[in-house]
Amino acid sequence: MHPTLLTPLAPVDAMRMLSAALLALAIAGCVPLVASDPAVVAGYDAKRDAAADIDRAISAARVSGKRVLIAVGGDWCKDCRELDQLFTARPALAAQRDERFVWVKVFVGSENRNEAVLARYPKIEWVPTLIVLDRNGQLQASVPSTEFHVGDRLSAERVQNFLGSH
Repeated sequence: MHPTLLTPLAPVDAMRMLSAALLALAIAGCVPLVASDPAVVAGYDAKRDAAADIDRAISAARVSGKRVLIAVGGDWCKDCRELDQLFTARPALAAQRDERFVWVKVFVGSENRNEAVLARYPKIEWVPTLIVLDRNGQLQASVPSTEFHVGDRLSAERVQNFLGSH
C-alpha cells in the first residue's frame, strides 16, 4: 500500500473535508442545512389547538431569534391557496419567510373560528391576514392579504416587500 494513504489528516483538513461533504449532501438535498422547526404549522387544520401552536412558535422564535408569522385563513380561501402557491413557485420567497420567521397557520372558518386565540390580535377582516409577532409574542403588524393585491391577484413583490420590512 502506498505510504501516503496511511498518513492521518491534520484536524483542520479533516474538518474541511467533513464540511465540504456535508455541504455537498445538503446541496444535493440529502441532508437539510437547518433542521425543520417543529413549531411550524404548514397547513390549515380546524382541529389544531391554535393557541398552543402560537405559543410553541413564540418559544421557537425566542430560541432562534426570529419573529413569528401567523397566517390566519383556511384551505377554503382562494387568497390563502394563492399565497401558498406563491411560496411554492418561488423558493427564494419561501426562503426569505423561513429565514426571518417561524411560520404558523391558524384555521378560521365555519368549523372553528379560533375566536379565543384570535381575540389577542386586531380583528380579522380578510383572509388570509398575516400577523407578525416579535420573539416575545408582542404584536408588530397585522396585514390582510388585500395589501398584497395587484388587481385580483397577489403580488409576489408585495409579499416580498412585506417580509423584508418586518
